[in-house]
Amino acid sequence: MWLDTGDEEFPGLRRKEGWNHVQISFKGPRLQVWLNGTKICDVTDTPTDPAEAEWKEAGPITFQWPPAGEAGGFAGFVRFRNVRIREL
Repeated sequence: MWLDTGDEEFPGLRRKEGWNHVQISFKGPRLQVWLNGTKICDVTDTPTDPAEAEWKEAGPITFQWPPAGEAGGFAGFVRFRNVRIREL
């Protein structure tokens, strides 16, 4: 997944000083993510623990970014534009 490998696995893919295009697809237990047209994540999550499966029910969509100190100490900012959500 991108957060685990980041720029090391995909050098030059992320535009550090410009806008990036991210497409996220959830269909059932499958998550796919494309960054600037390149697939960077494709995982299927099939929990076997009923407690874990319970919190994966449908819910709200939110945006989150870790504060400085987490995820390698990122202290910058994140902006979003042209966010579109549609049902598959």
